[in-house]
Amino acid sequence: MKKNVLLFGLFIGLAWMFTNCAKDGCESTVWYADADGDGLGNKLETTSGCDRPSKYTGNSSDIDDNNKEVGDEKDMAVAVKRSTQTRKVYAPTKYLSANSFKQHDPRIPDGVNAYIQAIQSGQLSGDSLEIRRIFQDSNIVVMHSRLILNPTTSWVEFNVFRLENGSIVEHWNNRSPMVDDMDSTTQFNGVTRISASVSTSATKKLIAQAADELFIKGNWSKVGNYFDLSKFAQHRTGWGGNGAAFRDSVALIPDGTPYYQSIKFLYAKGDFALLMSEGYPDPNGSSGLPTAHFDLFRVSNNKIVEHWDVVEEILPASQWANSNGKW
Repeated sequence: MKKNVLLFGLFIGLAWMFTNCAKDGCESTVWYADADGDGLGNKLETTSGCDRPSKYTGNSSDIDDNNKEVGDEKDMAVAVKRSTQTRKVYAPTKYLSANSFKQHDPRIPDGVNAYIQAIQSGQLSGDSLEIRRIFQDSNIVVMHSRLILNPTTSWVEFNVFRLENGSIVEHWNNRSPMVDDMDSTTQFNGVTRISASVSTSATKKLIAQAADELFIKGNWSKVGNYFDLSKFAQHRTGWGGNGAAFRDSVALIPDGTPYYQSIKFLYAKGDFALLMSEGYPDPNGSSGLPTAHFDLFRVSNNKIVEHWDVVEEILPASQWANSNGKW
């Protein structure tokens, strides 16, 4: 019996020794301060140790550790865009680059102060904002949203933000009044979730090839090579809501007729891609001004299955509030 007691005591002693040695010899971990409690940490405020301290996390990706709603660069862009609804200037003041914010909305001058003034004056503001689709391609954030001005008037918008060194340094946008063309789709409904299982590079390649073949060269007889017309959902006004209507509209365009003068930018994530292009003047308009096209595509099985867009005339340079131009 005494022998068993001695063995048990030895076991307890060895267990205590090994436990404390393990702690003393643990591999130290870097922990990041999480002041706002969102699970994301501030990479500039750290501590080290075996055990995670209170109000610290192992994640170092927080953009703003004093704002629970802002964790990454997409959140930063969302906060800036939502300021157009709330008219609160915290987000643009903090997240727009104080020294180099460049504006491509021709109605607004460069710089943080001009953006804030446009918010406070109501130039950019509305009653509410609904962000429907958002993705990030490298340092570019793409956003598809609706700004509701009043119960009867809404704008549908694309906003594109470029980030550098933790700040937003450049902004492009396209907007138009939201209208109901009485078909099965609207300018805003449809799939919203980005599929991570779809290759971003494959999506970019498909849209780049379609843009060159169809929109630049005008080889419309090859539309079936790029669009799945049996599954296609069209959100552009006046072109019907499905693949059959799109096919019939395209059939009226003579082969060799280009739609765009040039492709400016292409950004993608998973199965979504935004194409930004300069088009010709609206043949039904009287201004003779070239048009800016922001086209959002969704792909499935390497074919385009959904499309949203916003088309806006490019104001003449004499009316620009900045010197950057649309692009």
